[in-house]
Amino acid sequence: HSHKYDPITQREYYGLFAFFNNADEQDIKVAPSGKAGEQFQKKRREFQGQLAKIEAKIKEKTSSLGQRQRAWEASLKKQGGVWQDLEMPHLKASSGAALAIGTDRSIRVVGEPGNSETYTIEAITRLDRLSAIRLQALPDDSLPSRGPGRAVDGRFVLSGLTARVSSTSNGPLVNLPLSNARDLGRLEDATVLQSLEEGTPDGWNPKAAQPSTAVFEVASTVAKTGWVGNPLSGGVQDGAAQVFTVYAGSPAPASGSIDRLRYWSKSVKGAACGFCLLRPDGAGGFRVIQKHDIVSKGGGGATVELVLPVPWSVQRGDVLANSSNGGPGYRVGPSTDLVYFPVKRFPGKNQTVSLEKLPRFRESRRYFLQAHFRPTVPVDPGQLKRVDGTVRRVLIQLTQSKARQSLGRFRVQFTSVDDPLGLDRPQGVPSSILQIVTVPAGDRTPRQKKTLRDYYTTVDPVVAPLRKKLAEFKKKEPKLVATGHVMVRRGTPRTTHIHKRGNFLDRGAAVTEHTPSFLHPMAPRGQSADRLDLARWITSPKNPLTARVAANQVWKQLFGRGLVATSEDFGTQGAVPTHPEMLDWLATRFQELGWSRKRFIRLIVMSGTYRQSSAAVAEQLKRDPLNQWLARQNRFRLSGELIRDQYLAAAGILNPRVGGRSFRPPLPPGAKAIQFVNKWTEDKGEELRRRGLYIHLQRNLMLPMLMTFDRPDGIVSCTRRERSNTPLQALTLLNGSIFVDAARQLGRQLAESDESLSERIRTAYLRTLGREPSPFEAERVQKLHLKLSQLFQNDKQAAAQLTEGLGVETPMVEETAAWVTVARTLLNLDEVITRE
Repeated sequence: HSHKYDPITQREYYGLFAFFNNADEQDIKVAPSGKAGEQFQKKRREFQGQLAKIEAKIKEKTSSLGQRQRAWEASLKKQGGVWQDLEMPHLKASSGAALAIGTDRSIRVVGEPGNSETYTIEAITRLDRLSAIRLQALPDDSLPSRGPGRAVDGRFVLSGLTARVSSTSNGPLVNLPLSNARDLGRLEDATVLQSLEEGTPDGWNPKAAQPSTAVFEVASTVAKTGWVGNPLSGGVQDGAAQVFTVYAGSPAPASGSIDRLRYWSKSVKGAACGFCLLRPDGAGGFRVIQKHDIVSKGGGGATVELVLPVPWSVQRGDVLANSSNGGPGYRVGPSTDLVYFPVKRFPGKNQTVSLEKLPRFRESRRYFLQAHFRPTVPVDPGQLKRVDGTVRRVLIQLTQSKARQSLGRFRVQFTSVDDPLGLDRPQGVPSSILQIVTVPAGDRTPRQKKTLRDYYTTVDPVVAPLRKKLAEFKKKEPKLVATGHVMVRRGTPRTTHIHKRGNFLDRGAAVTEHTPSFLHPMAPRGQSADRLDLARWITSPKNPLTARVAANQVWKQLFGRGLVATSEDFGTQGAVPTHPEMLDWLATRFQELGWSRKRFIRLIVMSGTYRQSSAAVAEQLKRDPLNQWLARQNRFRLSGELIRDQYLAAAGILNPRVGGRSFRPPLPPGAKAIQFVNKWTEDKGEELRRRGLYIHLQRNLMLPMLMTFDRPDGIVSCTRRERSNTPLQALTLLNGSIFVDAARQLGRQLAESDESLSERIRTAYLRTLGREPSPFEAERVQKLHLKLSQLFQNDKQAAAQLTEGLGVETPMVEETAAWVTVARTLLNLDEVITRE
């Protein structure tokens, strides 16, 4: 019925309804029919027949895969050099434990572990030279937690490995300089390097219950403390910001550390630069092990010395790289280094860089960068001379200084090949696969067997081409012809009637298509108006209402409050615009910009009004508490969906996938039992980390998290959400499953970071609050972290519960738990969910 406060009368309402009451509503089949349908079904049958043939052929060839894989493994072992098992006439443990040699030449320790342990192995060899020692830690069912160590959790710590050699079977022994070490399963592991240092109880400590391999290289070059790299001299500076320079021709000569970088630079003040440490991954690529970003202070051409916050542990073969135009300058000319230009984005930590895939810059350049290198074990020319030749007898000592954390089963082997780690030659097989190949087939875990089989199917000369052919063929699957649903006008017009008091059975007078009289009149193209006329009428420059409502809605999203506060009501009961002339100007500009929301938003956010600070003085708050006159920017809480996205993004786990079906989040047991008995299948894994935009919603669905943050019921239409601030919201952010998951992931990343404590606190602030901490805040968080670390050291069960499922190694559980709690503390700040 007509209402005194509503300018749209009952007759005008049904006049608008008449535009849409003239559609043909019969059911239309979506699938193609007739000739098109027959052609599609024919192509589909042909495709499925050929697909079945390819899959059958793959199945047939896979039956003989095992035999080919064993031959492939044997060839890899041969390519990697011959590792010689040892004749070991004398074995001794300092604790008195027995050392028994098995049929596979592995050594098993029998007896109680002592507070410290040293194994002495005397071996006889027939090598012309000795280039490396390989130590394999092997699990065993007789050891605690299957070993390979004798600690209760199956771990061990190798504090030191030393070797002495002689060129005769009974001659004097001389020290064998070991200059490099690597854990073949974990490129980023630096603990193995500590096994080369003297006087430290720490050392190589790989994971329990699985085989691990470390290779200790004999020094082949002189290694001493000093500056290494390209000499410094004047030159020019990169002008492009997307240069990525890899110093592949200047690898680290041995294991050690880098504490300083020195370079010549002519960069302008404020230019950015990132320095990286890259490690060969054994497959022709490099892994980013360390990364440090700086901003240039300028200077117009000078030598810059950069002290790293924490020294970088390096291994032989590691190379430096730098990005952007705030780093080293260069001079055009011959160089062994590789320069790549341009790249769209710089690699992050733990990402892999393939030098073959990067576009190479044609001009040859020599960049001016040096690193201050300190070898783990200094090597002088005299040492190299004493051990260069035939080896007949070797005395090895494995020192384990930590109480009851010694090796339980292991194997020691020698080789004489050049470059035993393959750092000086390209390889096509990842080092993780090579490590599994070195493990005897009977000692491999089910996971290792699956990893090796999955990888081999991608390189098998018989199956791999077929799998590639299958993948390419699947791309040719016939697709349905694209269809679109449209409203079809009836051939015979339907008569539209007024429904008295909305009752469709009580019909009143007949009406034709027309628009409300209080707005501008419509000019139909023909005898009667249709939906195209209505669309043109709605967007006509003579119609101020559409553009005003749209402009006000965008303003509300950006400022938290519309120029018309009642964005859902522009009628006589709605609020009066606070700035009517500006609203009209915005509406006009919106139309002039072609109704482009992107261009319209850009217009607003570039304005001085939008870019104001939200900080308010007492006088402003007193005179205009709601900020109706826009003397400052508004502060307002984010919506529930955006708060969820904010947490996931801060933790670095937001799934960026665009499009596709919506996902079903977990429901509380009560809501699921009442609303969706046996009908709600929640999604798992990464799907639950998609943007809140993709949450599955329906009319009677209750999502407690969103309702807590004022999401309206789906039963009613709502264009404006009210905002509340309640204690329940803080509790939801502290204990809600998705928010706890975000805090746990962020805490794990902070705990695993190689940055200093202050740098990690800075990173946490940047990721959660988008700003750096003040000195006072940094100090408070440092004290909180220290207190939490002590707390979890005394309550290991609580630490284990908080980090359960994160895959954290045992020594890191308490530290990770402390950082998870720090992350929860920061993420629960009001500033995180408030748009400043």
